[in-house]
Amino acid sequence: MRNRLKLLVGAAVAIGAAAGGFVLATTQPADAADHNDPPGILVAGGATDNPAADIDDVYAWHEGPNTNIIVTYSGPTAPSATAGTEGVYSRDTQFLIHISNDADPADEHTIQVRFGTASAGRWGFQATGIPGRTAPLTGPVESLITDGAVKAYVGLRDDPFFFDLEGFRATLTSSTLSFMSTRDFFAGKNTTAIALQFPTAAATTNTFRVWVSSGTVTP
Repeated sequence: MRNRLKLLVGAAVAIGAAAGGFVLATTQPADAADHNDPPGILVAGGATDNPAADIDDVYAWHEGPNTNIIVTYSGPTAPSATAGTEGVYSRDTQFLIHISNDADPADEHTIQVRFGTASAGRWGFQATGIPGRTAPLTGPVESLITDGAVKAYVGLRDDPFFFDLEGFRATLTSSTLSFMSTRDFFAGKNTTAIALQFPTAAATTNTFRVWVSSGTVTP
């Protein structure tokens, strides 16, 4: 198949396999975006022409022997959205989660996540390339899929991103900082999330970086 990647979150998250916390690696320039402002695919009015590929945020951290990676996209979604039926999925969209465990910008592990529907019409997902696993991991959306030390979940979740949109707009207009820590535009809104957990040692024993790209896939 021919892959045409249209979005790129370029700020890589560097995770220490032994030390706590993470830092942002900024040595490689790249386009980045969040929440309805992907570069290069906007249409009139500021909307994206492919919401199923619009990355919101990328979170990565380690906990004990495991690494957790969460990719949110196509938010915000109305809180009245029904789980499993109103998450945003597309057969023509793929997400690539890149992991690099050395100094060069190439990835040593690439996790691919794609979507499809079963005979009953319910959406499901397939994740391939998960470190420590040779076979694809598949299952329905809105369900926690566990196979040994690997876990995956895809579905609607409360958007964890905090942003005072009203204060941002007021700041642009007045040139005076107008942000408030108690005013969160994303409070109570949903986003579609891809969550993965796998043993850190399956990817590396050193610090590694994580970044995510998405795009359309043409058979």
